[in-house]
Amino acid sequence: MNVQFEALSENLSSSQKEAYINEYKGLLFEYLVAKNCLDENKIDQFYLQIPPHFLVRLHQAQEALRFHDIALYNFLNTAAHSTSEMIKNNLQKRSFEEVILEGKLRSDYGPNNRVKSECDILLLDSHRSYPLSLKFCKKNSFVNTKSGGVKTFLGKYFAPFLGAQVAQKELNQVVEESFSHMAYKLHQLAGIAYDGVGFSTEFKNKYSELPGEVPAEFQKIILQFYHCVVKVIFFHFKSMANEDFELFCANLLPLCGLLDPHLSQVICHYQKSHKNYSIGEIKWQDLQFFQNELKGLKFQDLKEGNASFEILTQNNILQIRVKPMNVYTVPGLKVNCSLKDFN
Repeated sequence: MNVQFEALSENLSSSQKEAYINEYKGLLFEYLVAKNCLDENKIDQFYLQIPPHFLVRLHQAQEALRFHDIALYNFLNTAAHSTSEMIKNNLQKRSFEEVILEGKLRSDYGPNNRVKSECDILLLDSHRSYPLSLKFCKKNSFVNTKSGGVKTFLGKYFAPFLGAQVAQKELNQVVEESFSHMAYKLHQLAGIAYDGVGFSTEFKNKYSELPGEVPAEFQKIILQFYHCVVKVIFFHFKSMANEDFELFCANLLPLCGLLDPHLSQVICHYQKSHKNYSIGEIKWQDLQFFQNELKGLKFQDLKEGNASFEILTQNNILQIRVKPMNVYTVPGLKVNCSLKDFN
């Protein structure tokens, strides 16, 4: 039994506990897929690349999953084996010279740092390298592909558009104005004097700074703040798509998790029935896949009050959502991008 995780669990909310479990299962999945891509005679060499502190993390993850969900722990081996076989088949390889746990170790394997930020495992043979992004998630769920700060989002990911920097300035202004309006409305609702600068100490002492832990009437005002921000992003997305559709699609690729054209995504979708796990589908998504996916994209209408909007591709939904970095009492927001297969 993992006494450390059991003690930790007692002080965590259900959402915090789930976040830990998701981190642990992702860590173990990457490790097991990497190991399964090697022949038996290369396993010792694989272990030697792993620092001692990382082996400790792996052990903690194993113990935590055994304690929390032994069925999931056992299923990870099956899922990792099937995923590694799918990788070998797609690359027409039966084994590799070396496999690097790039995602968690962040080893410096070359000058192309763009791959580094998305690559989870790097497969090497005598001729070339194969950077892969791995995902392990429930079937029919959104898969996170990119998250970026709102104050640089349009200027960074759509820089080739001449109006991107102007659009970013407009977005930043809306963030500041909408945040101030939200702070004023919440202070007013709470019956606390508002001095015009963010949230007062009195307000933060009285109410939680987490958006999910405040009264429902507060949540509506906070959500309206997010809606004002996402509405600007939605407008500029549509404007850029109308201005130059091919360029817009090319700049959507990083938001789909394809920051580098040499990267391939491997997504293992699993299903759960009661306490039993099974593989739903394992998908391979590369540059050619996404270029075909984005050809017929369509914007769904932005619904009033929503903090997100959706773009339909050939087989997926790309969701763009505005979320707080941590707390709602500061204007720091992030734009979270995620994909879901709708077939």
